[in-house]
Amino acid sequence: MSLNRISRPVMPCVCALLLSLAVFAAPARAGMSVPAWNDVLVYVSPDNGQFGRASDAGIARLNLSTGRLDTILPAHTLPNISDVEVGGDGFLYVADFDKGVFRVDMNSGDVKPLNVNVRNNHVLSVALEDARHLLVGTGYGRGAGIERVDLTTMGQTPLMDWRSVTPGANSGTMRVAPDGTIYASVFVLDGDDMTRIDPRTGAPTELPRGLPDNMANIIGFHDDKMYGESWPIDVAAAGALFAKDLDTGDVQVLIGGQGSLYDNDPPPVYNYTMETDGDFLANRGAHEIIRYDRQTLTSRVVFTNPNANQLLDLIAPLPPSAPNAIPLPPAALATATTIPALAWALRRRRYFA
Repeated sequence: MSLNRISRPVMPCVCALLLSLAVFAAPARAGMSVPAWNDVLVYVSPDNGQFGRASDAGIARLNLSTGRLDTILPAHTLPNISDVEVGGDGFLYVADFDKGVFRVDMNSGDVKPLNVNVRNNHVLSVALEDARHLLVGTGYGRGAGIERVDLTTMGQTPLMDWRSVTPGANSGTMRVAPDGTIYASVFVLDGDDMTRIDPRTGAPTELPRGLPDNMANIIGFHDDKMYGESWPIDVAAAGALFAKDLDTGDVQVLIGGQGSLYDNDPPPVYNYTMETDGDFLANRGAHEIIRYDRQTLTSRVVFTNPNANQLLDLIAPLPPSAPNAIPLPPAALATATTIPALAWALRRRRYFA
């Protein structure tokens, strides 16, 4: 959460992963004492402050109070990141559109590929179902679907096939509600559909769209509501923040789309993420991060990047306390222990040219 938009090879666009909610807490670095909710995970994209280009991006940990930026994944490490999930085990789980699923140690930066069979598909999204199971969303291949991977044994089972919902559909963002129900956006030619998935059977139930725009990412849950960001097919337009009542299905637009990602006048607001206390963070323009109070929806600037040649795109908040990292069994790791430098082809909002 990532993310916390999904790869659409036919549509060009702007910067990296929109929303990947941190369902599990990430560990604080040794010796670093930070207030709650002041550390966030970001893509680092040196690009002369212009929207629409995110080549050479890496992943880093940013402290909003001090501006300290600690690199976790250097630029050029993975070619096409499509999603990032923060694990409570001290690792990031990273989906690469072409290369598969990887585990990244947040403290050492060690990158190891996981042996996940995506059945001749591309990897579009990942979500931790619980401390032991990782959900992997696939598409653009021979049958898009969701795989459930046991991180202890590395056994995996197909959870569902998107063709049972809509022919030609592909996985969108996935989030697991507090009761264990899986919610996912699935994108089709006319926009995104919202789907509820039974975690026991994998049976999908399509939900009335009711969204302010055509496409959507899910960013989290609070008070029996699902929150997300939706935006028009015109992906240059900034998205709207919405809340969907899980009991009634009613959708409320909390913050309308503001600005364009191709223009900084007015500065666009995008990359909404959700903290566990229910407040929201978002990028505003090229160099600001703002926080919205969930109750009043008033905003304030919490970080201004002094580096005009650097874009910092939000991925997820990082609570400062978490369990220590635990190793995965040998069967979980592919033969290679490091990943060679590869040309970075990341595009904003997980679209790929």
